Amino acid sequence: MSTFPYPTALTLGQRANRRNAETPCIPIAPPKSSLCFQAGGASFGGVGARLAKSRSTLGDIINIPTGMFRGFENIGTDYGMIMAILGGDDAGGGVIWAPQVIEDARDHGLILAATGRLYDSHKGEQLPDGVAPMSLLTEQQLKLFPEPTTAEVVPNAVARYLDLMAFSDRAPAKVIGADALLVDRPGFEVDFLSRPSAQTQAAASDKDTVLMPATGHWRVSWADGSVTLNPGDTASIPAGTAYTLEPAMTGEAGIYRVVATDDPAGPTWRP
Repeated sequence: MSTFPYPTALTLGQRANRRNAETPCIPIAPPKSSLCFQAGGASFGGVGARLAKSRSTLGDIINIPTGMFRGFENIGTDYGMIMAILGGDDAGGGVIWAPQVIEDARDHGLILAATGRLYDSHKGEQLPDGVAPMSLLTEQQLKLFPEPTTAEVVPNAVARYLDLMAFSDRAPAKVIGADALLVDRPGFEVDFLSRPSAQTQAAASDKDTVLMPATGHWRVSWADGSVTLNPGDTASIPAGTAYTLEPAMTGEAGIYRVVATDDPAGPTWRP
């Protein structure tokens, strides 16, 4: 598991090989993030036996607070995928790895440098001169990371796909935002659309927008063309582009819409 200084959101899809999951739940502390899932599970909130755990499935979303250790694994037999939404324009740095990750890597001949790069001793790689290995967090340092219980995490950080399908029966359901189901201001807002709340009239946002289908097939149309999105696809809509967003065929359909905000990426926001 690791921890990051930026916001993160995760959502579940179904296309990635289950071997790509972080298994077995390696502790890392990432930025604030949101995650969407299919055929998977997530554990976060501590290290080792102290982990808070949440089991997620198709279309669920988790808003992970800043600086919290977390790990993920596919607990089913099907292919699984996690889509991550990270707040800020530079969410690749500042990862803090739990001691067990570094120790497990070392047992397999992998050396994690203080720079964050991994070196494989089985391939003859070694740390360059002047580069030290990543130091292990002490027990004292580990105590500084939050360790919420499952009872605290699930009601405040997890939104279920089936609930969002129900909430979006008249208008898009607000999922992550200052006045949303999961209260936060991570540098983006997330809402959820289903067939009854589809965007049938062309509209534009003054911020960049990302579309992430959970179920069904969605047609995005703009002045110069259109495209059909399937579960696991993503589409980036530039700011100022007017578009419509509707299911492309019959059947169940749900899609996440992520819109950037002016809020800076940083510590988890609470009112």
